Amino acid sequence: MDRVMEFAETVAMRSRRTAARLKDAVYRGIEKTLDEGLEIERAHIVEMLKSDDYKEGLTAFAERRQPVFD
Repeated sequence: MDRVMEFAETVAMRSRRTAARLKDAVYRGIEKTLDEGLEIERAHIVEMLKSDDYKEGLTAFAERRQPVFD
């Protein structure tokens, strides 16, 4: 149970958009083939790489500060 809580806390620190995409990938991919699941993940990654949250995460990392997500 401690590992589950640790994972949940890690997800909660991320952007809401990223957490939502992670949850969607898990729910949609759970009964899919590996290739179908990977395609769901790929689509989410492509979408997230274009997001303001991604840019903020990179900027915050470069500036050695915590990101501030919308």
